[in-house]
Amino acid sequence: MPDLDNEEWNSQKPLSMVAKIASIQSSLLVVGYGYHDIARLIKVRDEDETEDEDATEPESEEEDMVEAKSDDPLAEVLIDSLNELESTTREGGLEIDVSPKTSVAQLFKKGSEQRDGKPRLWLVFDIADDEAKCVGSLTGLKFRRDANLLSERFTSAYLTQHKLPRNLGQYLWIDVVSAKRKPAGMLLLLNAFLYSSRSKDFRGIAFAAVTKKGVQIGTNYGMHQHTYKEDGATRHLMYLANEEVDLKVINKKLKLGNANNFILESLCSRAGLQERTRHRVIPRC
Repeated sequence: MPDLDNEEWNSQKPLSMVAKIASIQSSLLVVGYGYHDIARLIKVRDEDETEDEDATEPESEEEDMVEAKSDDPLAEVLIDSLNELESTTREGGLEIDVSPKTSVAQLFKKGSEQRDGKPRLWLVFDIADDEAKCVGSLTGLKFRRDANLLSERFTSAYLTQHKLPRNLGQYLWIDVVSAKRKPAGMLLLLNAFLYSSRSKDFRGIAFAAVTKKGVQIGTNYGMHQHTYKEDGATRHLMYLANEEVDLKVINKKLKLGNANNFILESLCSRAGLQERTRHRVIPRC
């Protein structure tokens, strides 16, 4: 049977099976939504529209940023989930807002720039909970230089100078990750990796970590780290090419199956049957 030292585990189909097993083991369901999914379900209100309204002022501008535009029950689920995941954390004496809703409003508003950026939203639902509450989210898009995305400094000259990937423009850029329970953050990133590896548009994933938790999530995946100062704060560019994903590193934190890896190595996989395919990992779960 193929053990986890076999590099074939890092290919697309075996990793998809790993994501499935991780979801079952943790009772967490990860669901991804593209630009047109979100456009059908919710409406992002722009600043001009909000200023021209004669209606009663909303309780807060933040709460009125996105609203349901469909009677599909999923629309309200999305709005409620985004509201629940809003949080504030402290890092080095600074307060940092973690706002999936603001990210969705920026990435999914109407416009060709947003649509062409191929934005994506992933939500994690706790299916062991009777209400299947949302316990995590991740937003991402095709890399572009933008101060709001903390990516403006990464010019071609900067990438060359610091020996960073010069094809960063072909990476899936993670904007905001929010997770209320383990291993939601790990599962979200695993699904982002899978999405990147399946797409002809992406060569890897990257994000600017502004908290220790963000750095930890990246290092748990074996991501490369580039540290820099910006606006008086220490930040970290975390990045990894699709072909560099290593299940052995990931599994140190996910701890799939059991101690002897029986589920992954025996129950859910086998080696190829012919001499020329004996090195391959064949998923069977």
